[in-house]
Amino acid sequence: FDNSAHCARRFEAWRKGAVPLNNGEAALFEAYDRAAGYFGRKRTDLTGPPQIYWTGDRLAVEAERSSRPQSIKTGPFPVQIKSGARQAVSAPWPDALSWTCGSTSRAVPFGPGADQVLLFDADTGVMLARVEVGTSEIQIPASRLVALARRDFDSPSFGPALPATDPTCRVAWIEAGD
Repeated sequence: FDNSAHCARRFEAWRKGAVPLNNGEAALFEAYDRAAGYFGRKRTDLTGPPQIYWTGDRLAVEAERSSRPQSIKTGPFPVQIKSGARQAVSAPWPDALSWTCGSTSRAVPFGPGADQVLLFDADTGVMLARVEVGTSEIQIPASRLVALARRDFDSPSFGPALPATDPTCRVAWIEAGD
């Protein structure tokens, strides 16, 4: 059991407004409240970066709900993204995009790197994993996947990958187990 991973998962639950599961967790959530208060913050001030999705034939971001404005920058100008909504990102897809929420700004991994494959749940579009090319096996909680890479590849259930909306990427719909 990895205690730090457990605390990180429960921090995310606290940040998103979950209720404690037991007395020990109630104490942990109170400690998070005190720590945030020490820095002059509260739970609603803490907004995570946008999640990546596959939407139709392109990559998209979904911003967490927040009362503060959020923006992404993939080119020369920032674009405001609507809180709680998915927004498609035009090709070409950068390896990372710049995300800003209030005074917080950071680079967020976005498109597949040269030696990466992005795996999405084909039914929901949720990004499940970012793996290195050559990874022989990965556990995925889905039966149908969308694979996106910057290299040519093929799969037994789909055949050769097709060019994506971004011509530097290849995409295929595959069955788990391939």
